[in-house]
Amino acid sequence: MRALTFILLLVQGSTAFVALSGRKTFESSKLFATSVSDKVKRAKILNRNGQHFSSRGENIEFGYTTKLDTDLKNSNEESIKEWLSDGNRVASGIWDKNLMKSLGGNKYRLELMTLRFLTIQLAPTIDVLMWTDMDSNGNPTFKLESVGYDPNVQVLPGMGVDAKALGIHIDVVGELEMASDGRGLSGRIGFVSSGKLLPPMILVPQNAIKVATGIINKTVSDFAVRSFEKGAQEEFRAFVSK
Repeated sequence: MRALTFILLLVQGSTAFVALSGRKTFESSKLFATSVSDKVKRAKILNRNGQHFSSRGENIEFGYTTKLDTDLKNSNEESIKEWLSDGNRVASGIWDKNLMKSLGGNKYRLELMTLRFLTIQLAPTIDVLMWTDMDSNGNPTFKLESVGYDPNVQVLPGMGVDAKALGIHIDVVGELEMASDGRGLSGRIGFVSSGKLLPPMILVPQNAIKVATGIINKTVSDFAVRSFEKGAQEEFRAFVSK
């Protein structure tokens, strides 16, 4: 019970989920290359629904997949298809502009809110490719795929854990297309994080760890959905008003 109380206090404390603003206070680690271009892996993430959690020994993996559905006012099939056909245009509306940076071409760097998990604190950035594919019938599908990340890890003082030894890995994928009623957008976005639980984290009961990852999953997912709905509606409104 003490271990459970300890983990919940760490995750639910007043500084657990604070939106990034201004200069980061964490030491930046090396940007890691990643790819989820393998179709099987991509489909596996997108076909999940809600929470994902698995662990084996010191290795842990968790994530979340959710729907992205929103109505677009003053829209029709023609205007939605035209808007979706420009990947850069769609990309500019799916994330908080204060937490997004263009890296040129169709690559962008996305910042997440600061997260606290057990004895570590993270302020991740994710490099993603965002583009639009057209099928044989001319129907556009906007796609998102991570190609690099920096977990920006800071170990809490006195814990004696090497941040590099945590082996953190992050994958993000997403797809977006016109809704079946032709009046909005429909899609899915999912992410998976994995790493190692080192002492003293490995001593925490698995149920407590699952609770902690669940809170992180829902927080990140809710933020992504809110950003998408607000941004997509604003960008589409600006597009049709031209």
